[in-house]
Amino acid sequence: MKKLNPENKPRITHVGWAADGFPIYARWDYSDAKDAKSMVRKM
Repeated sequence: MKKLNPENKPRITHVGWAADGFPIYARWDYSDAKDAKSMVRKM
């Protein structure tokens, strides 16, 4: 993971889609799922 994020800053990694069409993210996600401008938090 360090190679993907050398600065070790929180970032969202899209890993797939759920059967209902919602995106699946790894490790980090938005604090408000409906607001892409909300703060990022560790899951």
